[in-house]
Amino acid sequence: MMRRLLPTGFLWLGCTWAGVTGIDDRGQILTLPQAAARVVSLSPHATELLAEVGAVSKLIAVDSASDYPVAVAKLPKVGSYGAINVEAIVALKPDLVVAWEGPGSSAGLKRLRDLGVPVFASTPGKIEQIPAAAKELGRLVGADAQAERFAGKFIQDWQALKLRYQTLPSHQTLLLVGGSPAISINDEQFLAQAVTPCGVRNLYGASKPAVPIVSDEAVLAAKPELIIAVANPAESRRWFAHWQGYSALPAVSRQRLVQADPIRLGRPGPRLVAAVDQLCRRIMALPR
Repeated sequence: MMRRLLPTGFLWLGCTWAGVTGIDDRGQILTLPQAAARVVSLSPHATELLAEVGAVSKLIAVDSASDYPVAVAKLPKVGSYGAINVEAIVALKPDLVVAWEGPGSSAGLKRLRDLGVPVFASTPGKIEQIPAAAKELGRLVGADAQAERFAGKFIQDWQALKLRYQTLPSHQTLLLVGGSPAISINDEQFLAQAVTPCGVRNLYGASKPAVPIVSDEAVLAAKPELIIAVANPAESRRWFAHWQGYSALPAVSRQRLVQADPIRLGRPGPRLVAAVDQLCRRIMALPR
């Protein structure tokens, strides 16, 4: 039987097939002749979503940041954001590559597409796009039913979380993603959207730069009511020690310091709801 490779995927000519189709976050339609059995994930959120819908056994390689679930630890690492090993991926003969498409990865993904490798761009930038992403991926790997169940539960759990903390007081908050110099984020960033149910009012939410560098003087003048360090515990302690040394910062502000998990909160994946719930509980436990 003759085969021919088309840009939209692997299409068998001269035979009848049902095929599977998904629409990625670029709005592009990707069609496969059958559910993908060999999948490469080049983004940790996609790795987690694929595992959540029951397709972890179909993963044959991942990116260097994919560290969950533990089942992916021994898989070959074929790239990181902005450094895709095209040759290694092609040699694995995947049915599907799922990737976060951005300026750093576009050249490598274009090469894969030019070589006929089906690439699905997954870049959910809003909370409500997470269940939609899971359903698209579930369709492409033949896990529609489990993906639908996950999507429904995620929506239900997220709504329940927002209701649970809807009476939490609003706090003008310094969100720190860097400590020396201090670096924050604006409200267009996924992370900033994720923490809003906890009463977080982002001090630099309206900033034009997506990731503003913040001066100590500006922070002291703004007198944030809460400081959240989105970093590992050791790094957070160093950042907090810096701010606790300023007597010009109100005493209550120097006590209202919270460390947040940068991995689970920063990934638009299945562990997000639990991470936000943990953050809200920590904020609730702070002195008033």
